[in-house]
Amino acid sequence: MTVLWRHRLQSAVEAVINGPSRGPHPRLARALGLLATGYGGAMALRQGLYRHRFLTVGRLTCPVVSVGNLTVGGTGKTPLVVELARRLCTWGLRPVVISRGYRGRAERAGGVVSDGKRLRMGPEEAGDEPFMMAAELTRVPVVVGGDRFRAGCLAQSTFDPDVIVLDDAFQHIQLHRDINLLVMDHRSPFGNGRLLPRGPLREPLSALTRADAFILSGAGYETPAGDLPLPDWTHRLPGGRPVFRTYASLRVRQAAGFGGLSGCGPAFLPANAETLYGRRGVAFSGIARNHRFIDGLNRLGLSVAHEFAYPDHHCYADAELARIARTAMGKKADMVVTTEKDWARIFHRIDWPLPVVVVGIETGFGPRQADFDRFIGQGLAVLGKQGGRY
Repeated sequence: MTVLWRHRLQSAVEAVINGPSRGPHPRLARALGLLATGYGGAMALRQGLYRHRFLTVGRLTCPVVSVGNLTVGGTGKTPLVVELARRLCTWGLRPVVISRGYRGRAERAGGVVSDGKRLRMGPEEAGDEPFMMAAELTRVPVVVGGDRFRAGCLAQSTFDPDVIVLDDAFQHIQLHRDINLLVMDHRSPFGNGRLLPRGPLREPLSALTRADAFILSGAGYETPAGDLPLPDWTHRLPGGRPVFRTYASLRVRQAAGFGGLSGCGPAFLPANAETLYGRRGVAFSGIARNHRFIDGLNRLGLSVAHEFAYPDHHCYADAELARIARTAMGKKADMVVTTEKDWARIFHRIDWPLPVVVVGIETGFGPRQADFDRFIGQGLAVLGKQGGRY
């Protein structure tokens, strides 16, 4: 299959997954619907095997907090994991973050990305998101492994943490979690309501009952003075569980070279939103929702001369990076702009002819930050008393 046809097929599949019940590709939708039926049956069988204890759920000796979602695509899980780990540190606890390490060489075998002081893996081995988190969390160890229970055992034996934070683990029910946080896009929490690969749902909506709290993301980049009303669809959520809303802020930094894979990873120079305002740039990204990245740049006042959009977790070839650089020069751009996750994959690859500005997301709970902290703190306190940890 040629690159062109592969790109067209991928675009068509994405249009079906993210589109309405009747979309522009009815035959493909029917074929994907048949696959979704089989996928749903496999998920139901898996759930039944765990429910009836034919498959065992592993337990760690310290509390486990999981951050995950019900749909494919970016919902802001990773920024929430970073923020949660930082807040746990400020409470005097010793957290460890565990991530799958998607598309990293260490995903199957597992391993330590960072010991909280120095990086032990590069992005190719760790995966882009774990490496990015490890570079940000200078006081928190980061461990990867597709087998979350085995990764948790490694984290316990190596670091003896007070609490483990799981990134993107709502479906990994083979590891017991004590607090299950489900992150949902407040604009489109269920997509078209169909299971993969006909829609974006990883599980049927009945899985909502496993969540201990619901986190609505994507509300905006300005924190209101008071808490906003919840969307109408939240009445479909199981009762008796808190619903929180996160508010994002864009973080702008200028790349300052390569800190070394055995050091602290990417280095940055101070920058802010004014760095982009009124300037001309070429943007590239390989994330779940590339259009939101471009929207953010437009809000910051950047004139986007050209944009390159790639699939999520895209593995950049040297030729692609060279093409981006050539385009930026040809467009007479002032800078090249990308996301933190993309920069984590490529920061050590080539020398850029123009300044590179890296945009990331920081998240918080706005006026309900104290309520969220109390929810987590009370849950950990109860678990600590039960386990004799605190």
